Amino acid sequence: MRALIIEDEALMVLLIEHELQSLGYNHFDVAEDEGQALAAIQRHCPDLITVDDWLVRHSTLDRLRAACPDEAIPAVHFGTFDLQNSENPETDAALPKIFNRQSLRQAIRKAGRRTN
Repeated sequence: MRALIIEDEALMVLLIEHELQSLGYNHFDVAEDEGQALAAIQRHCPDLITVDDWLVRHSTLDRLRAACPDEAIPAVHFGTFDLQNSENPETDAALPKIFNRQSLRQAIRKAGRRTN
């Protein structure tokens, strides 16, 4: 499975990749900004998008998903504060930047349900 990680902090990228590998993801595209994310998704449609809350505007997630119109791509939004109660309609699931494997798994399951 392939994931697009939109994150500019190298340590966060490594943590997210490590946790996603344990969940069966084996291909990763990493983008540090919206332009890189759009270029990456035009090359390969991911099975999951993880999004840094500071890097991507809400409309960008719609544009990313529009690049793969035949796919229902779930998105997990990482924030610097607790986003569990966020009502952002473009985000399928939200996690604070301090997360563990169990919370990531729950967020991916929740995101998958919202896109189906």
